[in-house]
Amino acid sequence: MKMLWTATCAAAVVIFAAMIAAPSAFTQPPEERAQFLYLPAAWADRVVFYHSFEQGVDKPEVNTAGVRVTGHFPGDVEGFAGRGYRVQKPEGGLKRNPLTLDSAEVLSAHRPLTIMHWWRLDEEMQDDLTFCLIYLQGRGWISNAVHGKAEWCGLREPTYISQVHGFSGIRNYNNPWGGRAFPERGAWHHVAMTFSGASTIRVYWDGRLRETIAVRGREFAPGDTSQLLLGAQYSRAGKPDASMTIDEVIIVNRALNADEISQYVKSAGKLKEVNFPHRER
Repeated sequence: MKMLWTATCAAAVVIFAAMIAAPSAFTQPPEERAQFLYLPAAWADRVVFYHSFEQGVDKPEVNTAGVRVTGHFPGDVEGFAGRGYRVQKPEGGLKRNPLTLDSAEVLSAHRPLTIMHWWRLDEEMQDDLTFCLIYLQGRGWISNAVHGKAEWCGLREPTYISQVHGFSGIRNYNNPWGGRAFPERGAWHHVAMTFSGASTIRVYWDGRLRETIAVRGREFAPGDTSQLLLGAQYSRAGKPDASMTIDEVIIVNRALNADEISQYVKSAGKLKEVNFPHRER
């Protein structure tokens, strides 16, 4: 469990102290709230969903709006801070098993919203490897992914991809950005996507703002999106997507700013570096 402990990790604790979750956001008894070390206090009254996978795929620690969670654990997997969720490669009879969240109320792109999680690639990166990190869908889809070399879009190397596609009245957006994407196997990274004003999307990788998308044609409307897939099948080249692990899924019902996201990523990274809290498996 991700519980506080008394040890010699004072420096990392000081960095993260202001970000320990306040009790107002949770329904758990007070004695259990100290478990949520990776939830910043400043976000506490706006966090609507938090999943660390410690209790299984269907038991998020925070779920104030009744988000429906579906997925399948292919086995016990070491995560960013305890147990993680493995998204397996669809081969050898295995099916892709993205974590799927459903809620027309929470997951609507017309509302202020932040979606974020930690992720790790579980195989060696190859030129043709593809994996999707955030896929928000309904009447169309909004996604952030890495797509390998393919004839699709004339990709010559693995490239970051952002898309807003298929919404009637909204201009399709398809942008390969940031150049070569070649994450190291086993290294943890962070992704976040924010929505504001029903018309602006921002994408962050490892705490850094990488892209701002201004929606054209019309604003997002209620019902445009209602389902979130983390680790969705994404390849446009007909090849299996990569195996990966995700952890610490957080949804906030406001658009976090760049400083908030950057501070969170740095602070959580520091705690992981010193193995805080200590975890025995």
